[in-house]
Amino acid sequence: MEERGHEVALITSDSGRRYVEAQGLTTFPAPSRFSFQTANWGMPDAVGIQLKHIGAAINSFRPAVLVGQQLTIGAILSGQMRSIPTVLIGMGTYLWTRPKSDDKFRAWLQREQVKHVTKVCQEFQLTQCDPNRIWGDRFLVRSFPAFEQPEDLPAEVALIGPCLWEPDVVDFELKQMVEEAIVRGQRVIYVQHGRSFHHPSFWPAFTEAARRSEHLFLASVERMDHALSSIPRNVIVRERVPQQFALTHASAMISSATTTPVLGSILHGVPSVLVPGGGEQPILAERCRELGIAVVLDRSQLNADQLEQRITTVVDDASYWESANKLQASAENWQSFAQACDVLTQTATAMN
Repeated sequence: MEERGHEVALITSDSGRRYVEAQGLTTFPAPSRFSFQTANWGMPDAVGIQLKHIGAAINSFRPAVLVGQQLTIGAILSGQMRSIPTVLIGMGTYLWTRPKSDDKFRAWLQREQVKHVTKVCQEFQLTQCDPNRIWGDRFLVRSFPAFEQPEDLPAEVALIGPCLWEPDVVDFELKQMVEEAIVRGQRVIYVQHGRSFHHPSFWPAFTEAARRSEHLFLASVERMDHALSSIPRNVIVRERVPQQFALTHASAMISSATTTPVLGSILHGVPSVLVPGGGEQPILAERCRELGIAVVLDRSQLNADQLEQRITTVVDDASYWESANKLQASAENWQSFAQACDVLTQTATAMN
């Protein structure tokens, strides 16, 4: 957006501030880590702090457009309270109801979102806000036509491609271990556990399956909300494994099917074993299964034998690689931020 002549500022935590400012962008630090944590997204106290942070930033920066994430209720309501056009960025698939569908799980997710927004409006007596306007003025889905059927989306919704970005950080020790493993003939498997919410963790079954395997596993556990159990020698654990590096060398991915690893695996043409929990995970996992780029396991009945077998399947079965490569080719045309910038510019022009 700055390359197009616009000013951009972000509200960010202290941990994220250095990454944002390294890109030359203005930041407004969020003093409380509590307010923008995913686990607290529907809590009125957390949203109340969001409203204060966003309000202070608006008073200082005077934005033409407010951009938030799907779960940042504070952004949804701040836009309404101050009559600022609001654009929300969603997950890797559209999670709510579609005009031509009666999907009960999507309908439940939409009701839950409205319920939480309504609760916040009642808590803070925000009578000027409409809790049913959970889309903002425009809603952006981080997907592309070959994955998400655009003809079945509401008019407010636009596809913007994966929009993946991560800090340019090199883990030299990890890089050396991966290079040595490849020389030995080991396959590299990327593991991204993610949040399980109220579902059981797949980590115990994974570690047992890994212990029997000759592969090298790179496990990213930053978002993991369960305790780590014993770690086999062929599993390298990092709080954050650089995803692009891991997937460049990976023969498969094991994930809970959150947005970022799923989109990353698609962009690298890597098939997956998906063990979905809550949130967007079941919908993303099912779509990956339909497209032939993943096998999906029920984590409530998961065991090491199942996981070991499915890892072998996606690594060795050429059909998964053919499907993954085909989808990768479709996704590559959408791997830029141009579509998102176009929508933001159009929204600012049309509504100001």
